[in-house]
Amino acid sequence: DRIVLSTTISTNAIVQNKTNRVAMVLLSGPGLSPETLDLGKDAYFARGYVNHRGIPVKNINSRQIGEISSEISQNDIRYIGVVGKFSNRNPQQELDAAELLQDASRHISLGHTLSGQLNFPRRIATTYLNAAIHDIYQGFVQDVQKFVAKIGANIPVYILKADGGTILIEKSLECPVQTIHSGPAAGIMGVLATARMKEDAVALDIGGTTTDISIFADGVPLLEPSGVAINGRKTLIRGLCTKSIGVGGDSVVKIEKGEIIIGPQREGPAFALGGPFPTPTDAMIVEGIVSFGDKQKAEEAMTPIAKKLHMTIPDASRAIIEKMASLIADHVRQILMEVNNKPVYTIHELLEGKIIKPKILYVAGGPAAIAPFIAQNLGYPYSIPEHSEVSNALGVALARTTAELTILADT
Repeated sequence: DRIVLSTTISTNAIVQNKTNRVAMVLLSGPGLSPETLDLGKDAYFARGYVNHRGIPVKNINSRQIGEISSEISQNDIRYIGVVGKFSNRNPQQELDAAELLQDASRHISLGHTLSGQLNFPRRIATTYLNAAIHDIYQGFVQDVQKFVAKIGANIPVYILKADGGTILIEKSLECPVQTIHSGPAAGIMGVLATARMKEDAVALDIGGTTTDISIFADGVPLLEPSGVAINGRKTLIRGLCTKSIGVGGDSVVKIEKGEIIIGPQREGPAFALGGPFPTPTDAMIVEGIVSFGDKQKAEEAMTPIAKKLHMTIPDASRAIIEKMASLIADHVRQILMEVNNKPVYTIHELLEGKIIKPKILYVAGGPAAIAPFIAQNLGYPYSIPEHSEVSNALGVALARTTAELTILADT
């Protein structure tokens, strides 16, 4: 017996920019100019360099690291990432730098522990995100462990990773960045479990905070062989090809300069379900697309929106639904364009010359009732698979543990 969970906590924190402030200490050596990297104001470049064979060329300067540590403390930053250019070939300089930075930190993420692949900019982004979500992810794990202990379940607990495989929850504390796209991966596994597809397809998993978009080639999910990207940051995390956007059923709806703005913030459930702000779910309740919630409260939520748009409440609700569908459809087109402009990898193979032309749209999740609007915008037929509201759980239940091993042979 085992418990397997997927979580959107890491993805949501990154998409909504609700992460820890992180100082990055980089041992970059010669080559790529640090100025070409988008690192922000909390990046520190230190001496130290290991070459491509893992041989130390220039040692770190303990005094310099000490000065960096003092500055990080003065800036009240408690989360640090340390990355050396070829640290996956020899991690000693990262380890030495981390030891000198311990007094300034609550947590330090080391680049060599997160991926064995080369690509310095991607390893920087991976390490940054690992440190940035450490606090919120640790709280999540502690809550899960308390709940499991409370119900007396003496069985192992696993978390779904971005590649659709699982990892022990205790082990995941070392690499929470592996759980980005855990929720989207569950959605893909769920579609595989509930939809018997053999054609090119698009699948949407619409949640409260985000919508996850995934692409299938001949019924097989695509893979990101170089690593997934999230919120504009390219990582080294091996994962299924998916894109999370900050639009969901519980996204806050507001009007700015006469325009409907949906998300990326989520501040609780729909107004009709006791939440504080109007959401697309409220609009769906008013339009009768979904049958739960307090319709009177939903209309109350739509009233100020309708006034600002100079519309009736039903027309304003319809406009919000169509806006949400348009946002999602535009992102579907964008990801298809990106996929078709590079080699297509599935979890099984590289498809030479493959151009993906979706024949159907699969939609799952709580607000899946919006599917007709999205399908009409895209011009695809659509399907809401049976048990779509729990398809993620079915996908997670079928997942198996995966691991990646990197071997360096220096002859």
